[in-house]
Amino acid sequence: MQVKANQPTRFQALTEAFESQEPLSSVPHDEQARGRHERRTTRIRGPPEDLAEEWTGLQRVIDVNRHVVREGQGTLAHHDSISRLASDDAEMFATGIRGQWSIENRLQWVKDVMQQEDDSGIQKGNGVET
Repeated sequence: MQVKANQPTRFQALTEAFESQEPLSSVPHDEQARGRHERRTTRIRGPPEDLAEEWTGLQRVIDVNRHVVREGQGTLAHHDSISRLASDDAEMFATGIRGQWSIENRLQWVKDVMQQEDDSGIQKGNGVET
């Protein structure tokens, strides 16, 4: 499960854990597509003690750094996730997280392009039904 900045206390605890703990494992991935070069580095760590107590079953904390270069311009993004799996296999987590992003991207395309959700003025109810 991805932890986002709208959960500031948890997000800060994860950030501090990443700064204070060496990764259990790490794996880089390079991808060249659609005129851009992307390098993703996935790192696995144990959970901070306070979060492990708060979230029953929390076993691993995963961070993915994405560096994308397009037309000479670079951007850096950081994503944190948590897992109940006790694996130290960074490759397995990287594959799973990338697969989830792919699903979300395809879903958003359908909602935005096919269902024209971004153009909808509907504020309540189910906008897909007519």
